[in-house]
Amino acid sequence: MSIEIPNIVAELRERYPRCFEPEPTEPPEDRAARERFEGEVRRREDLCRRRREWETIVARFGRRAEDFSLDTFEVTDPAQRTVVDALRRYAGAAAENIAAGRNIVLYGGVGSGKTHLLFGTAREILRREFHTFAWICGAEFAGQCRDVIDNEGTEDSLIRRWARPDVLLLDDPIPAIGPLSPFQAAQLGRVIDARYRALRPTFASMNARSGKQADEVLGAPLVDRLRDNALCLACTWPSHRRPSPN
Repeated sequence: MSIEIPNIVAELRERYPRCFEPEPTEPPEDRAARERFEGEVRRREDLCRRRREWETIVARFGRRAEDFSLDTFEVTDPAQRTVVDALRRYAGAAAENIAAGRNIVLYGGVGSGKTHLLFGTAREILRREFHTFAWICGAEFAGQCRDVIDNEGTEDSLIRRWARPDVLLLDDPIPAIGPLSPFQAAQLGRVIDARYRALRPTFASMNARSGKQADEVLGAPLVDRLRDNALCLACTWPSHRRPSPN
């Protein structure tokens, strides 16, 4: 006995002919316009992300950083020009440098504009492409270490917070008076090591006249991690800070 198998496709085609109509072909000029529109939307979304990232790190530092850029850094001698040009070159190849985990280390006396240069480099990078940034200074990090002890917080949460961003701006980790405490040095070392192992760059400024002085205050292992394959630049010109003439 034969079993008749209904032609389901033919039946559906007859009942719902519009479902079987071929997809309309998008005219080339419409497709090109759509792709241009979608590209412009992506470009503007990326621009907004980069602008918000800059505003976030400025808010962490304070209003003084709003005008920080490599363009606004006052260059009055050849050494300053050499440093600014080197930072521009780093920013121009930011994708490769950040992917390689290449640090920046600026060292020199107080008032030489190292913080301005750190923020200026970050701004130059964000003009070109998006990366996540975070800023912390040595005094704030020391305070957070004390909070961990006083409030029975966890060291791991502190380490993760500063190990997470693509780029960390570590502003003057050297204390104004005396060396880091053993606990503070250990936690800062863990942050630097976590970032080193994850190939996440740290842009650091140091109020130290030489690498030897930085080793003495921060400890040679920590400084060695920061300097490995880093762009190290000496900012040894005099302080730009002056009292008001009035």
